[in-house]
Amino acid sequence: MPRTPRILNPQRPILLISIPTAAALLDVSAATLYRWISEGQFKYIELPSGVMKISLEHIAAITGYSIEYLVQVVRGM
Repeated sequence: MPRTPRILNPQRPILLISIPTAAALLDVSAATLYRWISEGQFKYIELPSGVMKISLEHIAAITGYSIEYLVQVVRGM
């Protein structure tokens, strides 16, 4: 049975970033982030292709930075 996506904020689309990009924003290695995911300590979204992505909203909640700020940081990477 397919999963129904959860809408975090209907006014704003869900912005997804790669594991390496999320790791860079959190100042940890991608291997650490993959370990946290495998241990169930970190939320991720699996696309139909099997690729894992991280919600920028989740990163904002952890870091305390605004999504708008994080978008600018990601664009500058």
